Amino acid sequence: MCHAYANIIGMKEVFDILRKHSLFVAVNLVLVLSLGGWLIKVFLPVKTNIGEFASKEYVLEGKKYNLLVADTPKKWQKGLMNFKELNGYDGMLFIFDDRDYRAFWNMNTYLDLTLIWIDGGKSIGTTELPSIIKTKNVKTVYSPSFADTVIELVHK
Repeated sequence: MCHAYANIIGMKEVFDILRKHSLFVAVNLVLVLSLGGWLIKVFLPVKTNIGEFASKEYVLEGKKYNLLVADTPKKWQKGLMNFKELNGYDGMLFIFDDRDYRAFWNMNTYLDLTLIWIDGGKSIGTTELPSIIKTKNVKTVYSPSFADTVIELVHK
């Protein structure tokens, strides 16, 4: 179509039109690329790097677990979201600065989990948290009482 248009009014006129409207074209191109990048971030799973987390061997009631450690607000928020496997780890250990009721959800969580709620080094309960693939909607689970530590164990 552009080629036919060029034959009618001449190539010079086409280039003049493109040059005059280059800012419009550039702005739209940047907008489309930006929006495209945003859409990719929203709709494609984020690749998660296990190396972002330290690891720790944790013993609870005589059983040893090899766990990734979430010990900052940023790591608490991220947790096991977007992981599809843990390659040699049993799950994640969440270490909190205080004792409080805890809530965990399965948003962007592709692994089935068992949560062990811990207070003062003792288990105070467990809760199953299926993956988002199984629940289809976000599910939130709550600690039965105050907890200062939570372990998410991946079902194998």
